[in-house]
Amino acid sequence: MQGMLMQDWGIKATAEGRKTVTRRLGGLQEINKDPDKWHFVTSAIRDILPVHVGDCLLENREGQQSWVKPRYHVGQTIYIKEAWCESFDGSKIHYKLDGGESPGPKGFWRSPLFMPAWAARRFVKILAVTAGRVQEITEAEAKKEGVGYGFQMNAGWPDYQHIENGICSLTQDTAIASFSTLWDSINARPKPVYIRQGGQRIISHYVSYPWEDGTRVEEHRGKKLYICGNPWVFRNEYELVKPD
Repeated sequence: MQGMLMQDWGIKATAEGRKTVTRRLGGLQEINKDPDKWHFVTSAIRDILPVHVGDCLLENREGQQSWVKPRYHVGQTIYIKEAWCESFDGSKIHYKLDGGESPGPKGFWRSPLFMPAWAARRFVKILAVTAGRVQEITEAEAKKEGVGYGFQMNAGWPDYQHIENGICSLTQDTAIASFSTLWDSINARPKPVYIRQGGQRIISHYVSYPWEDGTRVEEHRGKKLYICGNPWVFRNEYELVKPD
């Protein structure tokens, strides 16, 4: 079973039914090298191997077509990863989101990155998958992404690049504007791309997928940084379900 990483507020919003959609970049790396070059053609409505429901067909300016495959497929059940640990005697699983200190034998929480399915307590079923540019999001869709959940503010929507200790010091007028700051807080930061060389894993270059339009190359830490603005994303709609 596949797992899905979320920020803490996103896990809580999902658990309360306030977040039912997530946009992800996985499976679109090649397309996003030049996102303006492509347009959407259609998506698969049934399995005809090697194409699965939710796979999307894109076409570029030269008329070349490419099927892109999302990480998660329609009908699939996914477990949500979160920080966790077992009790000292291994009889119970505890979750960091519930508060308190870790009761584990070493006094620390295990990373959600490596959480196995058997330790999970929350599961979602993928209802629909579509592809599009991140800026195509609507106000209603931004709300389905759960923006605004769990933060203290006077009015408006939170600016996710101005949040400290759960308190927002700057707000946006719309849910879309709020989502754009959420997107950049996660995806605009340069991320390393690794290659194997001489038996070692080294950084080849960096990549960034900001909200803003534009594709360009800059330098970051002595390496090339490929900035791919307004990228293509997979929109995953889901519902909370009980484990099988």
